[in-house]
Amino acid sequence: MDTCPVPYRGDRWSLAAVVMVGVAAVVVVVVAVVAGAGGTTVAPAPAPSTPHTPSPTAIPARPMLGFGFSAVDDPLSHQVVVFGGVDSYDTTWLWDGKRWSLAHPRLTPPGRFAAASAYAPLTGLVMLYGGRLGPGDVVDDTWAWDGRTWAELDSGTGAPPAGEGSVMVWDGVHRQMVLVNSAGLSAGQTWLWTGARWARQQTGALPVGLFVVGMAVDPATSAFLAVGCCAPGNSATSTWSWDGGAWHQVSTHADPPAVVGLAADPTGGSLLLCSDPTTAAIGRQVWTWGGSDWIPHAGARVPVIPEAEVTDVDEGHVLLLGSLVQASQGSPQPVHVWSWNGSAWKQRG
Repeated sequence: MDTCPVPYRGDRWSLAAVVMVGVAAVVVVVVAVVAGAGGTTVAPAPAPSTPHTPSPTAIPARPMLGFGFSAVDDPLSHQVVVFGGVDSYDTTWLWDGKRWSLAHPRLTPPGRFAAASAYAPLTGLVMLYGGRLGPGDVVDDTWAWDGRTWAELDSGTGAPPAGEGSVMVWDGVHRQMVLVNSAGLSAGQTWLWTGARWARQQTGALPVGLFVVGMAVDPATSAFLAVGCCAPGNSATSTWSWDGGAWHQVSTHADPPAVVGLAADPTGGSLLLCSDPTTAAIGRQVWTWGGSDWIPHAGARVPVIPEAEVTDVDEGHVLLLGSLVQASQGSPQPVHVWSWNGSAWKQRG
């Protein structure tokens, strides 16, 4: 098996994660940016400091998570790895396609939300970068999950600036792990993982103020695409292509509003995009990439408040993780899993 960060909505940030692993394909993880007016980062009220190991609690049938968790597929263990989130800062949950289980790793990253994550096929590790800790501090450390426990890869020396709002993805076309910053003074920077640390790609700058919410390789054209929103002077969604060293804007006619998830769809051989507009009349929408433009999927609606979108390579479909009621600080919600069969959503578990 294997976020335009949307505007801050008063009591939550929206986050979506996307992952695909395949032959010369891509691992994609999207982590939403938390932003207020003018791109200013806004944090929830500081939470009590959490230990580096999850606290023992009764295990429910499905996890109760706050917003801002990271989700990524681990193809070696055939599980989706879900970490963190507000009010669930230091927990690691595993989805095996049928049921959830709470992991008890020997070592755990300091509890956080809005971290970037992606699977690295060259090492067989799930990587986690940055985010904001429960007490409110931002971090720039890099961790790895090996299927059993977490280990720190880099403490942050010379790393991208600390904070939430990064998007990390494995680019199988150019065989490199790509990290894009979307918050603060470092917004628009692109970093590549060398195997031991992050190195800035000097020619990989995106416009400051553009919040990248999703990156993925198009199965049909092998184009590495990113979707963002809110560039200076333009509130519309924009699409960008990566050639391994620089970004280039793609001219589109249709621009999906409030993007919250992007994933490669094995059933349709295209990219699947979910949007969650604040306009109730529009509703949560499903879009596909037609090779040169975004196409709304007639009649398809996102069934839950989306928090993460993951490509399940084992079963060959896109998974959507979300809740029926909007999570807020102090009010985590049960996580529901839905799968996309190419034309409709089906609830799992």
